[in-house]
Amino acid sequence: MAGMVNTPVIITGTNFSTVLGENKVTFNGKEAVITAASVTQLTVTVPIDAETGAITVTVNGQGAANKPVFTVESPTPEVTKLSPAFGLTNTPVVISGANFSTVLSENKVLFKGKDAVVTAATPTQLTVTVPLLSETGSVIVSVKGKTALNQPVFTVLVIPVLTTSAVSDIILTTAVGGGTITSEGGSPVTARGICWSTNPSPTTLNSKTTNGSGLGAFSSSITGLTLGITYYVRAYATNNFGTAYGNEVTFKSLASVGAKYQGGIIAYILQAGDPGYIAGESHGLIAYQYDVVSGTTFPWAPNDAEVGAKGTALGTGMANTIAIVGSPGGPRLAATVCYGLTVGIYEDWFLPSKDELNKLYLARDVIGEFSTNYYWTSTEAGGDAWIQSFSTGVQSTYSKKGNFLVRAVRVF
Repeated sequence: MAGMVNTPVIITGTNFSTVLGENKVTFNGKEAVITAASVTQLTVTVPIDAETGAITVTVNGQGAANKPVFTVESPTPEVTKLSPAFGLTNTPVVISGANFSTVLSENKVLFKGKDAVVTAATPTQLTVTVPLLSETGSVIVSVKGKTALNQPVFTVLVIPVLTTSAVSDIILTTAVGGGTITSEGGSPVTARGICWSTNPSPTTLNSKTTNGSGLGAFSSSITGLTLGITYYVRAYATNNFGTAYGNEVTFKSLASVGAKYQGGIIAYILQAGDPGYIAGESHGLIAYQYDVVSGTTFPWAPNDAEVGAKGTALGTGMANTIAIVGSPGGPRLAATVCYGLTVGIYEDWFLPSKDELNKLYLARDVIGEFSTNYYWTSTEAGGDAWIQSFSTGVQSTYSKKGNFLVRAVRVF
């Protein structure tokens, strides 16, 4: 015997009671409602929560020896609506209808042959996720092996497929990125480019480029970078169905000695242990690309009075310069011509300290335009001040009244 819940079932036998209440019938332990009774027949309704199992009949407390098995059949599921009826892969879709199981695993949903994950279920609704790589086609719902007759079509909106190229030609605040579009998806690619940010998963709402349309490889410039910062980059492509992103790549914009930057040439990049060093960031010294006045020498001061410009280390040149320029007693030209220098928007130049000037000496070949004569530092030594030969590299002290060359620096 077999049937669905709520199905009327006639049980034939003998010695039944004609009084309904004296008969008891259970379906695998679930009591059924008896709607009619004669000595040879009982009419019952399969209980709502019945499961396949033995039917037991008891009359006035005496149970029948024969206990036939009744198979509870599932009703055929019905599908009435998909909401939405179109979307991208991974889109949640609600399937409305009837006769679904509340047990997730007893429902099976296919999008043109591909299994969808059922995330929620009630008797009248299933929530599923459109499978990856799905294509437009019929949605087939089965519950406990029974398949719905209505199989509505879900239209898969296909976005482009692409990859992101490794970033190259990283020079200070610029770099080159790109990507390759291998599939335009469900409609032509109308915009493509790269996007970048200091946070993961950049989108077109962040910094971006626009590099034409269609299939194939493309490249473009990344600009406006900050030195020493890690950037995240993804290629993007847009069609009528949406915007797709390629894999994410990262890079760090780094300073390099000898590169032109912020009004001059990078002369030194701070290393671990240097004053002012910050891990993960690029900072250092920028040298003006010429002597402040080419071929012209200046005195450090008109006398040997001390002004408190005693700093020798990296990071002390600006403080020295301010102390020199602000002291009384006549013009102190070596520091003054540096302090008054303006290159574009950069006005924060100073006369380098003893150790800072030595960094310029070590990088003199890549900075360029140095004489082989002596240059002033901003570091005083009593009535004298330190100088350095750009022929031998030797540092020594000399009267502040002497005349030597001057090269201005600033920090970044």
